[in-house]
Amino acid sequence: MTLDRYVFKLLLVRTVFAAIALIGLIQVIELLDVTTELLERGQGVAGIARYSLLRLPGMFQQIAPLSVLIGAIFTFTQLARNSEMVVIRATGANIYRVLKMMIPVALGVAALDFAVAAEVAPHTQDALRQWMDATAPPSAVKAPKPHWFRLGRNLVLVSRISADGTRMEGVRIYLRDQNSALTEEISAPSATVQAGGWRLHDATVSRITGDRADLTKPADRDWATPLKPADVVRLFRAGDDISAAAALSALSSTGPQNRSPGFYQTRLHRTFAEPLAALVMLLLSAPAALASLRSDQGMRLMLFGLASGLLFLVVDGLLTALGETSALPPLLAAWSAPVAFAALAMTVLFYVEG
Repeated sequence: MTLDRYVFKLLLVRTVFAAIALIGLIQVIELLDVTTELLERGQGVAGIARYSLLRLPGMFQQIAPLSVLIGAIFTFTQLARNSEMVVIRATGANIYRVLKMMIPVALGVAALDFAVAAEVAPHTQDALRQWMDATAPPSAVKAPKPHWFRLGRNLVLVSRISADGTRMEGVRIYLRDQNSALTEEISAPSATVQAGGWRLHDATVSRITGDRADLTKPADRDWATPLKPADVVRLFRAGDDISAAAALSALSSTGPQNRSPGFYQTRLHRTFAEPLAALVMLLLSAPAALASLRSDQGMRLMLFGLASGLLFLVVDGLLTALGETSALPPLLAAWSAPVAFAALAMTVLFYVEG
């Protein structure tokens, strides 16, 4: 076995075991909380298994960077404890060469995290919410609240929808011009999906000209719009875990928006910034490989890697929340923590290596 394969395998095995252990721990804690509720809904072992399976992508998204951090710390500690780093350095390879051997593992986790965060987790979370709503007992069913959203410049209010989103009730559409001035108000008791948009039933139209409003008689009319039933369902089951495609659609005005533009911009940036956490964790743990475990330095560098990794997760989450509420520019909120902590890790590594 070559040195590259040996170091790669060490990190891969420990990262996989760390991920399995973390997911298993979170699953057990979460199931202790929801198992009683699932059983009361008439869901047996199959229902519990379905819940666990649907939660799996979201859990992986949460623990992916932490699993790399734990796996890397254990790997570097073993290399230092067994004096393998001394042998590796005697061959002329420095810590940067060792990191190069390990980067494929971090890149693999980053690529998987990207795929899960961009598409898989949002869809499984939506499927989980839909399943929980469908299995809820009558006493726990809450009356749906009317939802406002934007379609381009226009505002839309929908009171209720069918389970599959193909029918809307209590529809009000407010058409605005380029100056955001109201030009028309369309009110319809119901609307059903059709090719190219929706059919508004018994719709009345109020056309506003200056200080005058002309009201038409109720009649069916077509509403040409890119709004799809899946978009309507997503709005009524709104969560923070939207897909990259949904965020891009909202920003391009081809999809509905019920959040600020900053929220969608931050989510889009996070789709690409979040997977980099695996690489940041690898860098933060690297100084542990250069420590002498016979002195306090080894423990200090191990604690630095663990503490700085956890601090990175806290700061990254805080900045993301600030970006989603438009308190920070989306670009700054999404990328500040990965860039800053990567720079910190390289600075400490350069200091310890020197």
